[in-house]
Amino acid sequence: MRMIKLYFLHIKYAVKSGMQFKTNFIMAWSSNILSYLIIYLQAFILTRNYPVIGGWSYPEIVLLMAMQFFSYSIANTLFYGILHNMDQYINNGDLDRMMVRPVHPIFSIVWKQFNWAGISQIFLSLAFLIYSLSVNEIRWSWERGALFFLCLVGAVLLQCGVFIGFGATAFWLKRSASLSQMLYFNFAVFSNYPINIYNRTIRVILSTVLPWAYVNFYPAAMLLEKEIAWKQLYLLTPVIGAAAFLLGILLMRRGLSRYESVGN
Repeated sequence: MRMIKLYFLHIKYAVKSGMQFKTNFIMAWSSNILSYLIIYLQAFILTRNYPVIGGWSYPEIVLLMAMQFFSYSIANTLFYGILHNMDQYINNGDLDRMMVRPVHPIFSIVWKQFNWAGISQIFLSLAFLIYSLSVNEIRWSWERGALFFLCLVGAVLLQCGVFIGFGATAFWLKRSASLSQMLYFNFAVFSNYPINIYNRTIRVILSTVLPWAYVNFYPAAMLLEKEIAWKQLYLLTPVIGAAAFLLGILLMRRGLSRYESVGN
């Protein structure tokens, strides 16, 4: 409870410090919102010429995007510093200072780099998620609602685990930005659209090695009652999400245990 109170207190001061520069604060929020709206607009323009893409209409594609962006925006807000700046903390010696604080160094990193600008991403993606759930003809039931909620939680855990895991690789690689760019950001964009439009190799990669399809495609297919191959794979989303989060934590703990300072 003490750590939770400290965390929310830090969020409060992080937002207040950001608002000291009101123009920058407004521009950061606006740019985040605009960048997301452009992606949705691109899908809208594309579906004007091709109303159905791989058997999915525009509102259904919006559901895919909203699930992807909602889970990503939560991870990006909470663990921005771990994914993007962990290698700098290690190479510049900043981690040494965090190691001697009376809290776990991971908390120090999370607090230091809380991405307050990402809050706008959460609200916008949540708005599109609610919109897509309302416009698509979904036959709701208590069971389906519970499954969708578990899948959404699993998607968030998967994204958070990836952030922590790729950040932890900096303990071994010293520079992890290129690896996360290649394996995370470059492949994650494939999940903005139904994976059945890609060739077999891409579908296998997104369902096994880099399981971004479990973030949105399989849960959305279950919710929309799509006839796809291996449609029961949505049941693995909470399991894979929990496993990815646990693996990320274990990698981070392993990296911290072998850390021997930056040297001189």
